[in-house]
Amino acid sequence: MAARTKTAKKRAGAMARRLPAVPRLSEALARLEKQLPKELRAPLRTWRRQVATWEARLDRLRAERDARFARFDAQMRRDAKRLMARLEGTLRGRSPKRPARRKPRRRPTPRATEPTA
Repeated sequence: MAARTKTAKKRAGAMARRLPAVPRLSEALARLEKQLPKELRAPLRTWRRQVATWEARLDRLRAERDARFARFDAQMRRDAKRLMARLEGTLRGRSPKRPARRKPRRRPTPRATEPTA
């Protein structure tokens, strides 16, 4: 017998459970605000604004973390590439970037001049 697949309704519920906690919290607070009497809505609105502020801060910190990781990852890849090139050059018997060093040119020796009389 073939395995049964999940229905669309069950898949949608699974997707909703995987949402981050903050959007679910703000949706729940919005529903709660509609159900409360008017005099109790003001504190809840304040709390919702604070949640939104914290959510924005969290998103900014996540973006900074991702950018920092991307820079670190790129640097590690560059270093690994450079070290692999050095290793390959060493295995071939010469440095990949620097040719063999030449002997310095010899300067001509100064000739002694005879004083003129």
